[in-house]
Amino acid sequence: MHPQKQIAEMVVSALQSAIASDSLPEIGEVAPSVERPKHAEHGDYSTSVAMALASSMRMAPRAIATEIVDNIPSTAMVDDVSIAGPGFINFKLDDEWLRSQIHVIREAGVEFAHLDVGAGQSVQVEFVSVNPTGPLHIGHVRGAAIGNGLANILGAAGYDVQREYYVNDAGNQMRIFAESAYVRFLQAAGKDAELGAESYPGEYVVELGAELYSELGDPVAGLDADEAMEAISAPALDRTLANIRGTLDRMGIEYYEWFSEKSLIDGDYFDDSLK
Repeated sequence: MHPQKQIAEMVVSALQSAIASDSLPEIGEVAPSVERPKHAEHGDYSTSVAMALASSMRMAPRAIATEIVDNIPSTAMVDDVSIAGPGFINFKLDDEWLRSQIHVIREAGVEFAHLDVGAGQSVQVEFVSVNPTGPLHIGHVRGAAIGNGLANILGAAGYDVQREYYVNDAGNQMRIFAESAYVRFLQAAGKDAELGAESYPGEYVVELGAELYSELGDPVAGLDADEAMEAISAPALDRTLANIRGTLDRMGIEYYEWFSEKSLIDGDYFDDSLK
């Protein structure tokens, strides 16, 4: 059990003992908040439960804190319990007990960090989700590592985690990307075509255009611009997403959901939400 939870239980036990001996008045159920103090000199954990109970008990917080401290059960985990300020109760963990936890952690292995804090609650972690207009760069994979780590931590803490990549496959950036791929496609077909001022200039688009021409050939190159753009947009997106997936696969990252923004726009989600 985590020390924070153990200390909370110790405080509840001390309250019950003080009430049973008539040192404190009877009250209802108490769930004391135990936090890490901002300053190390205040110990390892602290609770303000005495101040929270002052009104209902009609007593000074320090007087309540004194009764709680006097009834705190002895344990090898806690070296010192003290009262500070208006009624904070500070707990300092025992150094020898802390050292002994190294062996506990090593014996438990990875299961030591598996908790049930989440109690099966659903949580979604959406990460990376960059525009599918090119390969991932180092900044993207940094975010991938952080997002995946967060999802792993939440999973170990007992949450039911859904990992989502939100595919931004709609909007102006996708139009510019399709136009860029189309220009490189025409160049691969031996036609004169120039990139626009907003176009994606990367070498990867040159390679993409050549791959699309190899796949679709002259029949598509002979279409008018709008028809050709429509013909190459989907395979251009598919190839770019496959590249992104490949990078994430090599990092050992798996998503439960690749959600298309275009499907959101084309579907009835907005109308249904407004209703």
